[in-house]
Amino acid sequence: MSETLQHRLQKAVEQIPVVDVHSHIDFRRPAASDVGDIVFYHYITSELITAGMPASLLSQDRAPRDRLQAAVPYLPRIANTSTYWALRRIIHDLYGVEGPMDESAWMALCDRVEADACQPGRVAHVLRERAGIRRTFLTLQWDADWEGVDLDLFAPTVRVESLASYPWDADLVKALEASTGSGIRSATDVEKAMHQLVQGWRARGVVAIATSFTRERPWDWSAPSPWRVDAALRALRRNEALSNTESDDLNVFAWRSLLAACDEQGMPVQVMIGIRRLPGGLRVPVTRPDILFSLAVLFADFPRLRFDVILANPVQSHELASYAKMHPNVFVAGYWWYTLNPVVIRRMLRERLEMLPANKIQGFFSDAYCVEWSYAKVQLVRRQIAHVLAEMVEEGYLEEEQAIDVATNLLDRNPGRLYLGES
Repeated sequence: MSETLQHRLQKAVEQIPVVDVHSHIDFRRPAASDVGDIVFYHYITSELITAGMPASLLSQDRAPRDRLQAAVPYLPRIANTSTYWALRRIIHDLYGVEGPMDESAWMALCDRVEADACQPGRVAHVLRERAGIRRTFLTLQWDADWEGVDLDLFAPTVRVESLASYPWDADLVKALEASTGSGIRSATDVEKAMHQLVQGWRARGVVAIATSFTRERPWDWSAPSPWRVDAALRALRRNEALSNTESDDLNVFAWRSLLAACDEQGMPVQVMIGIRRLPGGLRVPVTRPDILFSLAVLFADFPRLRFDVILANPVQSHELASYAKMHPNVFVAGYWWYTLNPVVIRRMLRERLEMLPANKIQGFFSDAYCVEWSYAKVQLVRRQIAHVLAEMVEEGYLEEEQAIDVATNLLDRNPGRLYLGES
């Protein structure tokens, strides 16, 4: 590949504004406040533990500096990973710590993080000026209070697993009743509550709802009869344990009611697939041959509703791209969790660009917990986008001007149109 071509495209891609369609940033504390927020991001801690560092040394009960001192002997073991490359971008680019990372350099980083955390305008500086991210989507629980969100920098999305994916219980019903001010005793009540929630979220600036589906049992998203939902609610009120069928009836009915409400409001839906929990809470990527096929019922039943599907398992990337190719209302987004590695990003992106119209792909989300990691991840992804587009130009699939236009769609125009109502 021509280094000159890739360099030109890299420079062009670096100038494109970005919409980050999924993060876990706490809007009350968006920037790192201590070195723990930087070095002990869960992507890094999992690598340290699997490299041999005792998990007890990473306990949150230990001060961040103490954890870092304990980690220093183990950090060189992960220096080859792309996650560590991203960490070095933060250390070097944002905090100015250069040279070999010995113990004194790591301690200097502690001082810099704590000093910079107090700087006025830190969040906007990192996101807008350094990362080029014009809007970052937040992940908020459906019953959370997000009063005070800076809607210029951030856009709320609401997670609805407890309604659509996790088993219902009496406490959830009480929370719904408290949130909506109405009793939840029938399918009609559930439907009204879901519509009321979505209308309220939309009025407060929410741009999407989102959920993941991680359980082992297959899903059947066909609409259950209202009388079955009524019966399941009566069982909950009697404090009876629900059968799998009763639990599914409540989840499916609530999920379909949420989708209908989003359809009315013109609000997109993010669906996150490809992860399963292990005993002990660890999560791993899995291949679920049934999941996309089961979701196709919803793609067909809600043809105007836009589904943006986020995948953690690259094995099903081609299958997902095929569904997006066949369904005008199905889109694909980013590279989630275990797919955020250069070789995987390039393979998934190249496949999507060869199969899908350029307006069907959201090119980036950070999954970050602080803005500094948003910066690092957007650097990683911009490089891979430039690499893939340079390949396609060199092989004659695109002209250079087309490649820059495609990159602009991936990073800025597509999420702006899908989520923010931009033309």
